[in-house]
Amino acid sequence: MNNKIAILIPACEPDRHLLSLVAEIEGEQNLKYLPLIVVDDGTKEQTIFDQLHAKYSQLVILHHAQNKGKGGALKTGFNYIIENMPEVAGIATLDADGQHKVADLKKCLAAFRPDELVLGVRNFNQDVPCRSRFGNQLTSFLVKKTTGSDFQDTQTGLRVIPVSYAQKCLAFPANDYAFEFDMLLAAKENGLAVKQVTISTVYEEGNPTSHFHVLRDSCKIYWRFAKFAISSLSSAAIDLAAFVLLARFLFPANHQAFWAVLSARLVSGSYNYLLNRHLVFAKAGQHTVLKYIGLAVIQAGLAAALTEMLVTAFSASLNLETVLKVLVDLVLFVFSYQVQKRWIFNGN
Repeated sequence: MNNKIAILIPACEPDRHLLSLVAEIEGEQNLKYLPLIVVDDGTKEQTIFDQLHAKYSQLVILHHAQNKGKGGALKTGFNYIIENMPEVAGIATLDADGQHKVADLKKCLAAFRPDELVLGVRNFNQDVPCRSRFGNQLTSFLVKKTTGSDFQDTQTGLRVIPVSYAQKCLAFPANDYAFEFDMLLAAKENGLAVKQVTISTVYEEGNPTSHFHVLRDSCKIYWRFAKFAISSLSSAAIDLAAFVLLARFLFPANHQAFWAVLSARLVSGSYNYLLNRHLVFAKAGQHTVLKYIGLAVIQAGLAAALTEMLVTAFSASLNLETVLKVLVDLVLFVFSYQVQKRWIFNGN
């Protein structure tokens, strides 16, 4: 086992599960010599941490005076390890609520390589509560469609993270559960391979010790997709309205589709760039105007040519012409998102 891995446990209002987890880690011959850090994320009642401090003198406990969220706790742990443990190559994270077994931690540690992110993925079968199963499956579907990455468990807290990547994660703006989600979304664009290791699925009735708020935290996660969808839908509405007006009133009937599409795309593209630059991708990336113009020219050319080709093939009226344009734009939607995220607004 790689002895240059630190174990990090974020904990907010923990119960006996944290005591049991630390005791089990300390009792394992292959784990007891690894650095172990617990981050107290603003817990009011300190009894559990007092007991840990009294029993394990080598255990590092970091305290937040106020709750900063799981992402904030992980950042505190990452920063401590980076600044104080230069020999560490990876950081293993697991939750304090009893959902992760030490045997599974050992499996993930054994699978770790310094250039890979290891995920301990659960099996979401019929025994898992419906809300957890549905939420994870929906998130996995959205991630796959927008990034091309097939993550079996997007919400797992059992991970082994290369220190080099943990350093980059400190710059992520989210401090709640969305931080772990952002870690997955950014892995591929940072050239990081992801290894998925099957682990046990542990759920207590009602999951009483989890601090994940289904509605609030899920909305924060899905907002990342919603922002691009809102931008794209509103841009599409502007594009479609401009196309119909231009095709009807400005351009002659001969080859009107091609020029109407190009002109409408110029209007909607300017709007879309400003919205994506400031809302969706938070001003990330360099030389974004030139890159976006390049994408817009290619996409507009494809949209215009494909629409014109279909209009000619079907001898379409203006109404059918509009339908064909919408279909072409839907096909180009995923292409546009991938290019903007990976090349234009990638923060590099």
